[in-house]
This record gives sequence, structure tokens and C-alpha cells, in this order.
Amino acid sequence: MENLVFLLKIGILAAILIASWSTFIKNRRLNAAQSEFHQAMRQVQSQAKKEKLTWQTSFREQNCIFQRAVHPATVIVTNAVWNNLDSTVHLGEETTLQEFDGVRSIQFDYLGSVKQPRLGRITISSKSAGKAKRCVFVSTISGPMRTAKERSTADNGRYFY
Repeated sequence: MENLVFLLKIGILAAILIASWSTFIKNRRLNAAQSEFHQAMRQVQSQAKKEKLTWQTSFREQNCIFQRAVHPATVIVTNAVWNNLDSTVHLGEETTLQEFDGVRSIQFDYLGSVKQPRLGRITISSKSAGKAKRCVFVSTISGPMRTAKERSTADNGRYFY
């Protein structure tokens, strides 16, 4: 009987730890994907300033895999080099970057300022049941970017702040 009680306690602890570990891993993957998006936008901004040309970063979901490309604005999006991102994340509904033919993109001019489309954010979430969300904002025309995660309470109707 004592062994049965001991095994029951170990089983309960294991279940709690597995759930916590799973949540931890999902959040780490979201943070890594958010960092990659942020880095891609910074790379485009830097490349535009360096080469004195308009550069663009593009995002799309193809065959259930999220992808990104960094390329000069003169390159046709379908001809850009696309890099696969973490297969456990997808584009969130709250993404406000404009979409054209299934591709969301943002351009930076030779000064590193947002050229087109104007401003917005890209939001990502986990494909599994987790509710955590992360986003990257391009909040001013001069091009500064910031990251945020979804909050449980709204500030002036916004959950990302």
C-alpha cells in the first residue's frame, strides 16, 4: 500500500513537470522565432543603409511552414531566397503588415526608414494548443523596432504593449 501511494505521488509530480516543461519549450521556441524576425528586420534596415538601396524582408507560410526572405526590393519575391523557420510556429491573426499574394513584407529605404508598407507588426503563435503570442513592431517611419509578448490585461484595448 505504501508503495502504491509513493508511485501515485511520483506520477502526479511527473505529470506536473511534463506540463511545465512542455510550456517552457513552447515559450522558448516562440522567443527564438521572435528574435529571428526582429533580426531579419534589423538586417534589412542595415543592408538598405549600407548599400543605399531599398531592401525588403518578406514573410509567408508555404506548405504549413513559416518562411522569411531578406532581399533588395528590386528582386521579385518569388525569386528571393526563402529560409524556413521553426515548424512549430505560425503567423498570428493580429499581424498588421500588408499582404500581397500571400506574402507579408516591409521595406526600408536607403536611410533605414520604413518605405512601404507603412507600419505594422508581425505576430506569431504556437501551432499547438498554447496561447502564448509574440510580436515584432515597426512603430515609426524612422524604422525603430521593438518586441512584445501578449499580456493578459489590455492597455487602451491593446494586448501587445
